[in-house]
Amino acid sequence: MESSKTIFDKIEEKYNLKDENGKQKNKAFFSHLIRSYLPLKSVSVAMDNPESKKVRVKCVFTDKHLTTVEGVLKSSSSDALARNLQDFLKTFDSEKGCFVSVISMKQLLKGKVLALQGKDTKTYMSQESYATFLSWVMTKYIAGDKNIKWLLGEMRSEKLHPGITVKPKKNKPKMYSTKGSKQSTMGDLDALQALKDKFKDWDKYDNYY
Repeated sequence: MESSKTIFDKIEEKYNLKDENGKQKNKAFFSHLIRSYLPLKSVSVAMDNPESKKVRVKCVFTDKHLTTVEGVLKSSSSDALARNLQDFLKTFDSEKGCFVSVISMKQLLKGKVLALQGKDTKTYMSQESYATFLSWVMTKYIAGDKNIKWLLGEMRSEKLHPGITVKPKKNKPKMYSTKGSKQSTMGDLDALQALKDKFKDWDKYDNYY
């Protein structure tokens, strides 16, 4: 099993790939991944094998082979495995996108790893890659990555995974019309009023000179 740091580095490398013109090659692809995997309860266990044989069930970041529930059941005719797998699947926390079972996946599936899948995507992730992906997104957001900040800002109306914290947008100042074609913001009007108040204070002191 690869470490979180190794997976993090692979995500970063894939994100920073440049095309022949020096532009980010996978910018749109990462936008797709974020929109597919970050909304709350958007991630689930991959139940069925892909319809197309050309689609491989593998982790989008590590290229490691994963398996679906259908794939596990097809590889074994054991009723006990089917029952244990069913109980294991019930422990999947849809809000956090992870299993909370005390039984390890490796112990149950003998080394196979169940694939997780977001909404409206043909990609897959392992549980470790998904957790690392969330950490990577927050790291990039906090570091001020323009692409990530803009995208999360666009998704602000959606409920996101509890591990994703996005700062609320500051309310834009309301615009108030003044004489002529110019407009002033509420901030401008407040500053103007403060200046007027200051002039009043100065008027009081004029009597002493």
